[in-house]
Amino acid sequence: MTQWTSDTTLTGMERVKQFEAQTERSGMAANLGYDIVSINDGEVVYRYTPKARHQNLIGSLHGGILASLLDTAMGAAVMTKLAAGEFHTMT
Repeated sequence: MTQWTSDTTLTGMERVKQFEAQTERSGMAANLGYDIVSINDGEVVYRYTPKARHQNLIGSLHGGILASLLDTAMGAAVMTKLAAGEFHTMT
């Protein structure tokens, strides 16, 4: 597996596109298992199909997965607006 690293010479848009172009994922991207639909200036759209591993004790989708998907999409959308060398964090 190729380890992804953030190149500080790239704009945020370039970094998002580079990250989403990976064929093998790790970390939360691998856990969530979403598909990229589109990447535009200030907007990133993902498609997610619920996974059995994301069920809670009553058999429905765990709320933390929804929060993680929202965090991922918002963070990527913000990234598309950043200049080279700029970073952000989601809290």
